[in-house]
Amino acid sequence: MEERRSIALNRRSVIKAAAASGAAVLGAPASAGRLGNEKKRHAIVGTGHRARVYQDAIWGKHKDRNALVALCDTNPGRLAFSAKRAAAAGAATPKVYLARDFDRMIREMRVDTIIVTTPDASHDDYIVRALDAGCDVITEKPMPPPQPRRSASSRPSSGTTATSGSPSTIASRRLGRR
Repeated sequence: MEERRSIALNRRSVIKAAAASGAAVLGAPASAGRLGNEKKRHAIVGTGHRARVYQDAIWGKHKDRNALVALCDTNPGRLAFSAKRAAAAGAATPKVYLARDFDRMIREMRVDTIIVTTPDASHDDYIVRALDAGCDVITEKPMPPPQPRRSASSRPSSGTTATSGSPSTIASRRLGRR
């Protein structure tokens, strides 16, 4: 029987893990299993004002290496507005999903990285679900402490990373790398 280690997922452990593994992952020439000329596939969950920094970076300065393939939110109006912004930026329109379809979005769109820009209280749920699905995660700070019932869901052996910081810094540094 496989033995699993229970890891406490809290702000400090996530930041330490991201710092320890971030240099190697961020410096890699391409994602594992990805050809060097393929774009990294991103999805944004939470399409309010905070998401615009990431959308603009993906559709602008970093469009040669990144694609925004999906958007997810509880509000259909914000999803429609973000889709219109993509068209105005000359980018492909990302597929839209309601929040209840978050897991289906990851499966259908073969997402590499989930960018979490939801209200702070819901970050933990999306972060853990994305990491469990094998996606890397980017979220702005502050990253709230997780609920204890979710603690065992994070497995560092999955090879995924979670990055936290200010949106403008992450958008310029993280998206600029393969």
